[in-house]
Parts: sequence; C-alpha cells; structure tokens
Amino acid sequence: MSLYEDKLSKTIRKIKLDKIVNFSILNKKNLKLFIVGGFIRDILFNKRDSKIDADVVILIKSKNIEDYKSLIKCLCNECNYKIVELDNKNLVYRSIINQNLYLDFTYTLDLNQDFNRRDYTINSLYFDPVDRKLIDFDDCLNDIKNYLLKAHNLDNLVLDPIRMLRGIRFKNEFNLTFEQQTYDFIKSNFFHVVNTNPTRMRQELIKIFNLKKTFSAINDLINLKFFELYDINLNRPDELIQIIKSFDILYQIFQDVLPKEYEFSIKEKNYYLFLLLSSYILKNSRDLNSWGISLLFGENFIKKAQKILNDWNKREYPKYIINNFKHKTSNQIFEVIFINMLINISKINNEEYLSTLQTLFKVCNYVCELKRTIIPFDKYSEIFQETDYSKYIDYVISTLT
Repeated sequence: MSLYEDKLSKTIRKIKLDKIVNFSILNKKNLKLFIVGGFIRDILFNKRDSKIDADVVILIKSKNIEDYKSLIKCLCNECNYKIVELDNKNLVYRSIINQNLYLDFTYTLDLNQDFNRRDYTINSLYFDPVDRKLIDFDDCLNDIKNYLLKAHNLDNLVLDPIRMLRGIRFKNEFNLTFEQQTYDFIKSNFFHVVNTNPTRMRQELIKIFNLKKTFSAINDLINLKFFELYDINLNRPDELIQIIKSFDILYQIFQDVLPKEYEFSIKEKNYYLFLLLSSYILKNSRDLNSWGISLLFGENFIKKAQKILNDWNKREYPKYIINNFKHKTSNQIFEVIFINMLINISKINNEEYLSTLQTLFKVCNYVCELKRTIIPFDKYSEIFQETDYSKYIDYVISTLT
C-alpha cells in the first residue's frame, strides 16, 4: 500500500465512512465501488473541511437501473438518511447521511468511460475503499504532486463551461499552476461561460468569493475578460484588485479577533464581496444598465449597494461611527468598516489607512467583550489608553468626513 492509499484509508476510517457504507453488500453482489473527484483531491492536498461531499461511482455489469437504485438504498441502510435525485438523465442520486456528510452516487459500465467525462486530472483519481487501491488512468497523481492544473479532456470544458470557472477556483484554492495548453484553451473558449445557467454561475462565484485569496481569483477573471462578457465595464481594475486584496486581509483579521461565541454573527465572505463589487460598479461604471450586473450579482445586492451609497452621504459621520460602537452588533460594525473602505477607495494604498482599518477590526473584538460584560461606553478610553484611543478615533473620523 502506498503512502497515498494509506492516507485515504485512514481518512475513510476517521470519518467512519467504512461504517456508514455497507461494503459487504458489494462483495455479495460482486460489484465494485469507487470514490472519485474532490474528496480524493482534498485529502491529498491536505484540505480540511467539516463538510464532506464525496462522489461515488458504482461499476455495474449490466444497465439494470432498478438494481442500481436498490443497491444505493441498501448501502446505507443502517443510517437515518435521505436520498435525493440530482440528475434524472444521468441517474445521479445524493444520499444525505447528516448535515456534514453527503454521498453522490452514479454508475458506470466502464470505468475508463467514466474517467473520460471528468474535467481536470486532479479530480480524476479513483479509490477502491475495499481493496484500498488508488487507480490513476492519466498520471493524475503526478499532477497533484506538481501542483499542476491540467484538463483531462479539453472538449469537456466546453460541454460544461462552468468547469472553466471551476478551474479558476481550483488554481487559487490550491495554489496551482495551469498547464499551458489548458490555459490557452480556456482563454480562447472562455466566452462559452455566458451560456451557463445563472444559478449555477452564482453558486460558483459564491465559492470563489469565499476563497482566502479572492483577489487573485478575481484578477484571473479580469484577465480572461469575464466581466466584459457580461457587459460590465470596470474602469480601474487594478484599483479594484487592490481593494479586494486589502479586504481579504481585513476579513481574515476580523475572523481571528472575533470571540468564538460570535463567529456566526458575521455573514460569509461572499456576501460582502458581492456587496463590494456591486457598490464599486455602481460608483464607477459609466453604464449602470448592463444586463450582466443584475444577472451576476442579483437585484437585491444592487438595491442594497445603491442604498448604502445613498445613505452614506447623509450620515453625520462622527455620531454614526460612535453609535455603531455603542449599540450595534459585531457584524453591523463590520459593515461600517466595509463601507468605510469602499467610500475611501483612493486611500486603500495608504499604509496608515489600512493599519487604521486593521485596528478597527480589533476594536470589534473589544466591543464584543464590552457587550458581554456590560461595561458602559465611557469606559472605552480606559481600555484604549495604551493604544492612544483618542488619537485613533480622531483619525478614523477624519477619514469619514
């Protein structure tokens, strides 16, 4: 057994997949089951995730669909689970074991045939959990070792264009390098993404906007003229990338300083990125009637962004910032920081300004502590004596006026 096979076997035992799936039924029916795709990839890239969505392929001998359906039900018969049909045409079924574990079942008569429909080699390794064997049809493991993102079959990227967008996510999530032929093909055929169902497109954008280094992924999208395909003109893309890069840093700081009990009080990163991009486009684009703005970001984000920009100009800034620290929840304070950042776009490259925003995140932590211990607001000055609080808040207010 190789180190990789041993690693996969240990992970399967750790999450008790060998207990959930009744592998003995496969032996009785003389069938084979393989785990494939992202589950294997994530383990080999050492990605930890509390939620597991594993693709399972069952190798059957004849196209007896009823046997296939009944087998899925039997495999997890010890669990209180649900089965959902995801794709009626290709007979893909999802077995929901619990809120953190999904198994997506499909079947094939020929494993090579199944392999040929895959997108990237990093997603094309098969693992037999019974025999504990890794099956590699196209040197996929070597691409994982070399952090190389290569399409297994270039034509598959056009057949389902969302795969090209997924490639951008994989590149930035796992710090990969595109194989040149794959990148050249994506660059020449990226216009096909406009044929993607808008719901699937937004689902993929949500995953991209939740990446730790969102700025790098969006920079790739700009280079591939993604926004232009949706008739969205970014007048100053370099400035936007710098804003998002700063935002990546600040969001991470906010997560780091927020007490554990408040971790669910802030929205996911993608929410703020959709809002930031919507606001940026509204503030800087010459043409606000682009069909692509509503399609990509949704009417709700456009309306909220417009309201933010309109309301901000009406506020009494010093009173507004103080009131937020006195009365608002931590996630609302975060939105104040976000808006501050957006309105002061020209100062993003200013190290003093960025440092001030970082301090503002730390203040959120103190706000949480104050709310927990019910310390009155006038005690703030005592807490911030060491960091010269009065000078700091004066600077923050000055950036808002």
